[in-house]
Amino acid sequence: MRFKPTARTSVFTESVIREMTRLAQVHGAIN
Repeated sequence: MRFKPTARTSVFTESVIREMTRLAQVHGAIN
């Protein structure tokens, strides 16, 4: 299944990355 690089997908991806980064910082992980 292919995903086209739409603006909505980009925003969703960035939000996920930011959330993962925040969780990593909370748990003391190195990003």
